[in-house]
Amino acid sequence: MSFQSNRQFLLLISVLIGISYPFLVYLGLGAVSPGVLLMGIILAFVIRLMIYRAAFFSKIEVSGLRLRPFQFIPPIVALIAMGASAFFIEAEFAVRLYPVAISYTFAAVFLWSVLFPPTIVEMIARLKEPDLGQSGILYTRNVTILWIVFFLFNGSVAYWTVCFGSLEQWTLYNGLISYCFIGLLFSMEMIVRRFMKSRNR
Repeated sequence: MSFQSNRQFLLLISVLIGISYPFLVYLGLGAVSPGVLLMGIILAFVIRLMIYRAAFFSKIEVSGLRLRPFQFIPPIVALIAMGASAFFIEAEFAVRLYPVAISYTFAAVFLWSVLFPPTIVEMIARLKEPDLGQSGILYTRNVTILWIVFFLFNGSVAYWTVCFGSLEQWTLYNGLISYCFIGLLFSMEMIVRRFMKSRNR
């Protein structure tokens, strides 16, 4: 199996974990204790980090650009510590914080890559187009910033559903609506990218 196929398979697993999590929480809170679900949340968080590391952050050489996974460790560790502190407040509250932690983690990782390039989007783009020009690097940087804004927005809405929404609202947003937003953003970016490429040609 090629690297591309492996990467797509790993990302599919990650997406399935993310989509199924809110529904498992919705069904599980009435069947098992929040403490048991907390073990699940920790396991899911670790698995997703490992998947993304295997999919994107392994050391590979692309046109002389070395992708450095260690540069993403500080924001991840900081956000895990912040999320872990919530476990001491209320177990059920901490369980529902998982989508918030995921969004803010991605926001921090993407921001870290902007401050210490190459950016995440540039890394991904170079897997298909190793010879990115300066315009391509600038474009991927802007797209990375766009994703930072989205993850901050998504995390804030998810946090609102935790604090003020019902369990049903929390499940609906974090299990469906947020992924619709992600799909919409992907589609819009793809259209803009094709337009930019055709214009540059």
